[in-house]
Amino acid sequence: MIDLVTDPEDAHWDRIEQEWATAVDSFERTHNEHDLQTFLRWFQLAVSTDIEHADVNRVVMMSIHAAKGREWPVVFMLGSEDDQYVFSTDLDDAESRRMFYVGMTRAQDVLVVTHAARVNGRAKNLSRFLRDLLLPD
Repeated sequence: MIDLVTDPEDAHWDRIEQEWATAVDSFERTHNEHDLQTFLRWFQLAVSTDIEHADVNRVVMMSIHAAKGREWPVVFMLGSEDDQYVFSTDLDDAESRRMFYVGMTRAQDVLVVTHAARVNGRAKNLSRFLRDLLLPD
């Protein structure tokens, strides 16, 4: 009889597969539209990121929504252009500003905020939320 040794990586990937299956099942039960874009939007806002088992040498990437209530020694906020961190209407400007603030306050020691002058050949402006901090009236 052959004794098969279970690879710890297999158990890790089995757990991830099960978590995805649970997330998809939950989405399908709670939404009428089952397209990929709707699922990804729901997933980034509703599903918490599993970071409890992260070691100190691991980089965790997540949306600001998923980062609420958590802090890290170093936080990188990427893409701080004016058309990012903004919801669809001007009425949501206050909420967009709050989300930008939430992202900034996740850093315990170091916050790195980046922005691009050009993306795909198109000129970009610095986020107005960041601009307000750097260049107050």
